Parts: sequence; structure tokens; C-alpha cells
Amino acid sequence: MHDNARNMAKKGSRERKKQEVTRLVIHTKAMRLNTAESLVYIRTRGIDIAERTYFKYKEKVDSSTWDRAESIAKGGLLEQHMQRIDNLETIEHEQWLSLNMEKNPNNRSQILERIAVLQPYITAMYDYTRAIMEKQTELRKVYVIGEKSLGS
Repeated sequence: MHDNARNMAKKGSRERKKQEVTRLVIHTKAMRLNTAESLVYIRTRGIDIAERTYFKYKEKVDSSTWDRAESIAKGGLLEQHMQRIDNLETIEHEQWLSLNMEKNPNNRSQILERIAVLQPYITAMYDYTRAIMEKQTELRKVYVIGEKSLGS
């Protein structure tokens, strides 16, 4: 029984490492790093892989581009969008905390300026969220109506 639990934990750990390496390879592609730079980048993130392993992961990433795009379109896009909103709100919150702790008037002014700069981005993200939700509602209605007419 304990061996089974240990094997499952090892399998989960291996899977997480594979996902992390895949994510890092995607980063290296996005940054347009050459092979040597990519390996250094991955190693500085705590994962030591051979060049041959890097190429296997890179090939897998290249061959799964369509699958990744489809995944993002199905739900990952909204998830990433919400993550970005969370990030902006966290930054804003941290800036308000910094403002409350800051005593220097010049520094307080700079912090307030940074908070003001964030506002249009946050507003745009909220507007985009509203548009996404409206579009999803519209698509669901079309799908349900279409499904009923096909099933009838």
C-alpha cells in the first residue's frame, strides 16, 4: 500500500517536472534564445537537462502548437485573462500599502502616480471581461438553439 502511494507521488513529481520543463522551453522560444542560452536559462531555473532532452521538449512544443492554441481558445484564454486582472489588482493593492507606509512626500506622489497609471489598464481589463462574458452568453444561446433544432 505504501509503495503504491510512493509510486503515485513519484509519478506526480515527474509530471510536474515535465510541465515545468515544457513551460521553460516555451519561454526560451518566446525570448528567441539559441540552444546554449536556452540551456543556461533552464538551468538557472533549477532544472538541469541535456541538449538532447531540450530538443525533445522543443520538438514536442513545436508539434503541439495547434493543441495549445485550441486549449487557450477553449478556456485557457479566460483563465489567463483573470490571472492578469488578479496581478493588476495585487500590484495596485501593494502600491496602496506602500503609500500608507511611505513618509516622504515625493515618494508618496510617485506612488500615487503609479496607482493612477494602472487605472486605465484595470478598467480595460474589466471592459474586456464584460465583452467576453457577453460573447460567451451569446454563443451558448446559439449553441443551445442550434442543438435543439438539430435534435428535433
